[in-house]
Amino acid sequence: MCAIRALPIPSLPVADPNASASPGVSAVSVLPSAMAPTQHLAINIMRTDPNWSTMTHHHGALDTALYVMQGTMAFRCGAGMRTSVAVQAGELASIDQHAMHAEYNPDAAIANIGITARDMPGMFIVPCEAPPHTGAETTGIAVVPPVAFSGRR
Repeated sequence: MCAIRALPIPSLPVADPNASASPGVSAVSVLPSAMAPTQHLAINIMRTDPNWSTMTHHHGALDTALYVMQGTMAFRCGAGMRTSVAVQAGELASIDQHAMHAEYNPDAAIANIGITARDMPGMFIVPCEAPPHTGAETTGIAVVPPVAFSGRR
């Protein structure tokens, strides 16, 4: 038996106007799945409609990464949620544990699409209030620019 599996990617998420938690925001789970029932890795494809935003939340003690495939995914974060961090298509964002934020799509015309990876499947949205201050005044979100591959080995 080979320990490597090619997994089919589910259809990209379409926003559900009846979703009460965050209308305009949708996600589809890639892992865990019936073919790959991971216990320590969750991967989702996330879509945010133009001009939509999630509620303010954090991801608890989970390590979270986001790779933007289409558009711009931006975050309101930091003291009073007054700082904005934008992540463009081709960039990766690392979100610190317990970093309070709200993702939003600043584009008025197209939905954004990204892939999230967390070190644990299950519930990973913890709603919260915007922090009045954040200690060292950090945002908790780091953007890693695209890496140019040279094709060398």
